[in-house]
Amino acid sequence: MNPGTITTATVLLRRGGATGVRITATVVYDPATRTVTLDPVGTLASKTTYTAVIAGESSGVKDLTNNSLVGAYTWSFTTR
Repeated sequence: MNPGTITTATVLLRRGGATGVRITATVVYDPATRTVTLDPVGTLASKTTYTAVIAGESSGVKDLTNNSLVGAYTWSFTTR
């Protein structure tokens, strides 16, 4: 992955769905393990669904040869 493309602008956490309210979080990429860590700055609300979004297309995350994801990659979870 191109570390310069993995930022708070391309890896997001949102309350609700992919277009929900953005949650402030830090984003760290470790090229040795190829791991992105998305760490919310504050405490997440209980019994709430959150969606992580990795942006694709031309303004999103890219690999080392500048290929981007075809579209956004998302997944959701609900806190207890």
